[in-house]
Amino acid sequence: MFFRFKPIFVSLSMLLLTSSSFGFWTVQESNEMTPQGKYKVGAEPQYRTSDGSGFNFTGFFDKSFSDALSARALIGTGENDFVAGASIKWVPFPDFEKQPALGLKMGGYLWKEASESFTTLRVEPIISKKFESSFGQLTPYAAIPVMFNSGNNFNKTSLQFAVGSELRHSEADNMTFGLEVAANAKDAFSYVAGFVTIYVDQNPQ
Repeated sequence: MFFRFKPIFVSLSMLLLTSSSFGFWTVQESNEMTPQGKYKVGAEPQYRTSDGSGFNFTGFFDKSFSDALSARALIGTGENDFVAGASIKWVPFPDFEKQPALGLKMGGYLWKEASESFTTLRVEPIISKKFESSFGQLTPYAAIPVMFNSGNNFNKTSLQFAVGSELRHSEADNMTFGLEVAANAKDAFSYVAGFVTIYVDQNPQ
């Protein structure tokens, strides 16, 4: 009888032995767009606070194509051995008067952990609202990242809840500083992350 059901036992064992938590990446941004005529480079450390601990680090490049569309490429390493990917952010409803900005970010990623390689499609609805303060512009945001993960032996959907804020300080308006935290909702992990970005002129004089 064991041999009759061996394929089932093998499949269940692989699922149980495979790490149940996914989500190397973070939202890393609000619905604010990189100004036209500039691109943005940034770096982000991430500390994993559940399912074990450890640091990940990513670098990214960002460019806007219009007031509603931007693209980002990233590469990273750390507790997860390697990740590379790209995303598109679309903001059909910008921040206006009392209305918050509503956007959608979609990305595809290739990543590796231990000896296994994975692919992830990530979809992130984002809401944000900017405020002026005595020390600069604050832009709190919230997102619900949904991740469709695929490996050699399984397909799994992960879910997180993320909140964060960007700051463009009045004395460093060519930079953005950020802090983000996320909680695991399904087969992901919780984390704390910070990021800093620098705006660079596309055609420096």
